[in-house]
Amino acid sequence: TPKPVVYHPYEKKGAYPVSVVVTDKHGQTASASLTQRIIDPNAKDPTLPYAAVNSTPSDPLPRQPVRLDASQSVDCDGDPCKNYAWDFGDFSPPVTTTTPVVNHAYDKPGTYPVKVTVTDKYGKP
Repeated sequence: TPKPVVYHPYEKKGAYPVSVVVTDKHGQTASASLTQRIIDPNAKDPTLPYAAVNSTPSDPLPRQPVRLDASQSVDCDGDPCKNYAWDFGDFSPPVTTTTPVVNHAYDKPGTYPVKVTVTDKYGKP
């Protein structure tokens, strides 16, 4: 679109990746991206914190540390969360941290469902 603002309605709550590529009059391009959070206005408590996690590298080898980063997680005021409870999805013991980044190595190749539960400054998980 030639306009700098776009409106998009979302049908369901969730976190959606949004990206844009712009081109200037000289043909130079740049890109930007973010994760757009959509809350459920009918939720019992729409002030619950928002958890987001990403990992690097995307295709690690067995026993290679994977960096799991939940620093985009925020409370209802947009402030960082206070605690992070990690379930690495490989039946290892859960880990709780006060920082949003952990490293974890997986013994075997596979796909693992990583889960992080955040707690905000109000004690809400």
